[in-house]
Amino acid sequence: MSTQPRHRILHLALAAGALCARLGAATLEGALQLSSGAGCSLDDDGARLWPTSFREAAPGVVFMEAEQAPRLEFQPGQGAVKDDAASGGAWVAHVEHAQFPFEVSIAGAYQAWGRAWLPRQATWNHLESMDDAPGRWVADSDAGVFGAWYWSRLGSYDLRPGRHTFILHNWLGGARLDAVVLSADPALKPEAFAGPSRLQPGPEHGTVTTAALRPPGVARWERLEWSAEEHSGRIAAEVSFDGGATWQGVAADGALPATSPAGDGSDALVARLTLHAGADGTSPQLRSVRALYTPSADAEAVLENRFYRIAIARRTGALCGIEEKTTGVRLTPAGVQEHLFGGLAVREPGATRQILIGVAGGPTPTGVGDAAEPADQFRVIDVRQRRQEVVLTAEALQGQLRVTATLRQDRTALCRLGIEIDNRSALEVIRCDFPRLGRVAIGDWRDDEAILPQKAGVRVAQPATKTGRTLAYPGSASMAWMDLCDAQAGLYLAVNDRRLTATDFECSGARGRRDADVILRSHSLVAPGQRKAREFVLGIHAGDWHWAADRYREYAAGFMRPADHPEWVRQCDGWVGTSGLAFSRLGDTMDKVRAEGMEYIQQWGQMADGIDQCCGNFPWPAPALGGEAGYLDGIRAVHARGGRITGYCPSRLWTRDSAINDVLRRTPKSALPQEAIDLIPGLDWFERWRLYPLDGEPLAQYSPELGWYSMCPASTGWYEHQRRWIVEMIARRWGMDGVYVDELAAARAWPCYNLDHGHDDIGDWGLGQVRILEAISREARRHNPDFCISIEGCGDIQGQYANLHLISGLCTHPEVFHYTFPEHILISGFSNGRSSEPGEAVSRAFLNGDRFDSRLGYPEMRSALALRQRIKHWLYPARFMDTIGLSVSTPAVQARWNRCEQRGDRAIVITLRNDERRVDATCALDLPKGW
Repeated sequence: MSTQPRHRILHLALAAGALCARLGAATLEGALQLSSGAGCSLDDDGARLWPTSFREAAPGVVFMEAEQAPRLEFQPGQGAVKDDAASGGAWVAHVEHAQFPFEVSIAGAYQAWGRAWLPRQATWNHLESMDDAPGRWVADSDAGVFGAWYWSRLGSYDLRPGRHTFILHNWLGGARLDAVVLSADPALKPEAFAGPSRLQPGPEHGTVTTAALRPPGVARWERLEWSAEEHSGRIAAEVSFDGGATWQGVAADGALPATSPAGDGSDALVARLTLHAGADGTSPQLRSVRALYTPSADAEAVLENRFYRIAIARRTGALCGIEEKTTGVRLTPAGVQEHLFGGLAVREPGATRQILIGVAGGPTPTGVGDAAEPADQFRVIDVRQRRQEVVLTAEALQGQLRVTATLRQDRTALCRLGIEIDNRSALEVIRCDFPRLGRVAIGDWRDDEAILPQKAGVRVAQPATKTGRTLAYPGSASMAWMDLCDAQAGLYLAVNDRRLTATDFECSGARGRRDADVILRSHSLVAPGQRKAREFVLGIHAGDWHWAADRYREYAAGFMRPADHPEWVRQCDGWVGTSGLAFSRLGDTMDKVRAEGMEYIQQWGQMADGIDQCCGNFPWPAPALGGEAGYLDGIRAVHARGGRITGYCPSRLWTRDSAINDVLRRTPKSALPQEAIDLIPGLDWFERWRLYPLDGEPLAQYSPELGWYSMCPASTGWYEHQRRWIVEMIARRWGMDGVYVDELAAARAWPCYNLDHGHDDIGDWGLGQVRILEAISREARRHNPDFCISIEGCGDIQGQYANLHLISGLCTHPEVFHYTFPEHILISGFSNGRSSEPGEAVSRAFLNGDRFDSRLGYPEMRSALALRQRIKHWLYPARFMDTIGLSVSTPAVQARWNRCEQRGDRAIVITLRNDERRVDATCALDLPKGW
């Protein structure tokens, strides 16, 4: 930075300090989001003039050498590598961030390709994005090419003519990248373009426009400030108070033009900054923009205790700031209005299309449907503050729908959020989007992570930069809570609903990529003339996500039944899976299983319509594998060797045409006994008990040629279907030791609109699952007190009756569920495609204390099992403590710890994962009190 720009920025800062001193403490500061640019690129660091960019090699085709990217950030000690085998003589690897600005002349759907080299067989992926859109994960190893150069299909993007920026966020692990091609021609073969790249210089000036800043009440606009390194260039600013219709210049000292604000929460300021390059072509770097203003009197209603401060705009009902007071960390920006209501979906009774009602001046609800007329949108009509609560009243459909939201503080770090819908209209309310928390960032967004209940858990770094994830509870969400946090503080959001209504959790990067938007969507029917209420919990806490997990565990203990595991399940180390195994080989296979240190076979593919795959929907034993008689002999052979065996059953799928097809996949019906054929329900049964989505059509699943459709787990017909197969056949008739119920806690929860099924609400998917599990657990254990229920995925409500939760290939951070519900038993390893990475799968299961989902013949599993069996006496009954109070000297070594206190036996078990075989690492644990 030159001397002159340094003096200018310092002068602005001193002037701002003097102004703040003159105005007093009443002056507030509002951060402005950088929203769009013309001639400028926007990224996580702010805005700058477009750099040198790539030009088209031909209309609709851009070729970009990776090593020529204007912005390349490598891991420490890494850089471009010269190589004659690369198209431009060099390639890159270990790239943390790369930006490829380019221009195209024609609009179209552009396919990106990368000339890549993967060093070893494994699952490879990376995160990429285009312009300011959230990132998307792209698989790189699907082609199955390793140790050789090949063209990997990257993302596809709809581009307009003009300037764009392709961004790679993490090309890591030693994968090499030579070049990137984007083409609007779907028939183009990327190898046809071998370079060289065509480059052009950047512009001399460009503009950056911010999103509107709308404080809850403005008495006077004071000043505009920005943080920047101007280098040899300069920055000029102007503002608009009418949404960009007219613009006024900002004085040299940042003073804003005189205006007459309304002071009612409707005042908005938009800034536009022009960046001018220096004489040497260097661009200024704009970091951030903020506006200072004097607030109007009594602009906010505030809930405050010693843990938090939550501000609500008195005139609009919008959230306008959350602060964690014990650390002083701000969780949402002060003075920035973000609507708590996300909207509603309604329909004519029985209609197959919804009407989406948004908040006037606020966000539009997501989903396919018709937008409500402007007069029918949500409007907050009253904000009332009482001693320890703020009550918001809103109306929609011109007063025919009244929604009341209550924020109630207590003496802890929790705040209760209640919502009641009073439906006085002739329409049905079918979805409520509440609460919505906009622009969440825990202090500096760069170290934030989102803790999401996807299967057993995922921890998403920098959620502000990521594409949104939507998880349905119960189902793809294993628990009804989430947390956005860093090491200092966090924001916890959970559902308080013992009725288990289907609820979507969504977290996505907000506009500007410096914070995240969070929203919950409840799928519940509020009929005309009906009232319905729900409650949620907001926690504003110090420390990381473990605090949130503790709060949710306390809540769940109030109504969820403790897990009841047979003793053999508590002591088992896992299972060995088989698929399509002839029943006559079960005894010999059990011998091999025992020789490898286990005693449990989990059998897939044993059903009549599943011999060519692992899963089928008709559980009768396949004649080609030995039929029912052979199955019974095989089960007896396993038991005679002291082993256990469980079989497969679907949780929600049925092959619709089973009743009319002559063949069940590869099994001719002529090969089945009449008794089995009589167990196949007819088309009328399918039509009566299938899932009825909003559009009323059967919900097909997976490949169309399978003919699989989702049934309604809350229906009485499907309940009886599951009970008969699992209790009467698997437990009683075949004498198996348990059942594996596929997808039960892995598939998303769908609302069902057919209330003739026997369920009371459209969101009763989870309630139906619990009723089925409770029935089969109770009734199967009448025949076999040690009957085991295993499920795919994991879930808190399902865990009341399920004994093993299979998470192989379904999540990235199982410690989240482990820590929240340590009494539930997770099993992980080789299923769902993980057998291609045996070392990774085994190491993860060992580290987290999972039981092993194994297959025969893997030495990695045998060695881990031998070590596990030396510590299982203390590990299995222990409380999983994750990393609380635990530190390791290097990130190359991972560690978890477990506390065992049972029957006078006290022990601490620390599990380690040391892939690099480091011998210089140290591990330290802060011992719990009393140890």
